[in-house]
Amino acid sequence: MESQHDSGVALPLSDLSLLSPFDQLFREIQPLIEQLYPSFPKKNNLTIFPKLMAYRAGENEDWPMHCDGGVGTIVVCLSQKFTGANLRIYGEQQQQQQREKKRQGEGEEERETESEGMVY
Repeated sequence: MESQHDSGVALPLSDLSLLSPFDQLFREIQPLIEQLYPSFPKKNNLTIFPKLMAYRAGENEDWPMHCDGGVGTIVVCLSQKFTGANLRIYGEQQQQQQREKKRQGEGEEERETESEGMVY
């Protein structure tokens, strides 16, 4: 990633020896997902497309608020120095409101407000 001056790269989970743990995690949470979201596709219709991201103090701090395109996101911190982040989880309604504020030049205000956490 450093040679490309990028903060993210898509990698197959099998390349990282993570396929088995994530497959097990999905099997464990599948009943909860089906109960909370009956219209959510069943396991055989889903594919895991991981993206490994590296966020570093002093390097990613100027990034604007953004949303990833995944149905679900798992965040794993690999540093013992991690002290927190301004991470917010938005539902579709909050995302649409944020997009509208951004169009009107007011998008930064959303950082200060708590929002609804969603389980996907």
